[in-house]
Amino acid sequence: MSHKQHRVGKKRNKKLNRKLMRGLKSLHHKLGLVCATFIIIISVTGLAINHTKEFDLAQTPVTQEWLLDIYKIKAPNQLLTHSIQKQTVTIADNLVWLNDHFILEADSRLTMAAITHDYIVVANKNQLYVLNKIGELQETQDLSTGLPTPVDAMAIDENNTLWIRSNETHYQSDADMIDWYLGQPKAPLAWINLTESTKPELVLQARSIHLNWQKVILDLHSGQLLGVFGKFLWDLVAFCLIFLAVSGMTLYLRNSKSKK
Repeated sequence: MSHKQHRVGKKRNKKLNRKLMRGLKSLHHKLGLVCATFIIIISVTGLAINHTKEFDLAQTPVTQEWLLDIYKIKAPNQLLTHSIQKQTVTIADNLVWLNDHFILEADSRLTMAAITHDYIVVANKNQLYVLNKIGELQETQDLSTGLPTPVDAMAIDENNTLWIRSNETHYQSDADMIDWYLGQPKAPLAWINLTESTKPELVLQARSIHLNWQKVILDLHSGQLLGVFGKFLWDLVAFCLIFLAVSGMTLYLRNSKSKK
């Protein structure tokens, strides 16, 4: 190879290297802009995770319907309400609210509720839960504790005594809602019928109890919010960040060498 051919080949190599570096630099900048969005998401969610207690994320329900849809959280099968004066008991399947405050998760679906001067009582055919006026659980009753079963209906008489009907037999509770006695009411009892509800705000309340912001932020941080797609997207972002690190070092070393 002649000296002239050697010089031509060297120039071609330099041009090719310059084109490669320009292409690498352009790709580095474009990927950097794209990845910046994900870096912000990861950073913000990471900060939120570190301060979960301060932000009370675990206790804050998600009320955005589109997020509840992503997590496939459906409306309850049954939504019942019972109101006395300023107190409203809402039952969504096995979950109970007193006004807007969640107070109980029962073992199975509840179908009955009653409010006395001192207690809130919710029940199904086999179990009965006694709560105080602020919604704190005081007693759980079933056949093993002496509860007459099946519980077919509940009523409150004029003396504020709770009655239940079981197999056409009437039982009344003691003042502490612990023991039950066979009895015959002095006047006909008005058995409590709960009201079925389809109010959007109650349906949303029942759905949102199943999802809190801590779960959403953890899933967003890890990429699991979008399921399998999110996992692969986060993997792709990780590879892009590795590429940015390598290309950044390559460009830096190349520029340093050129200056020398």
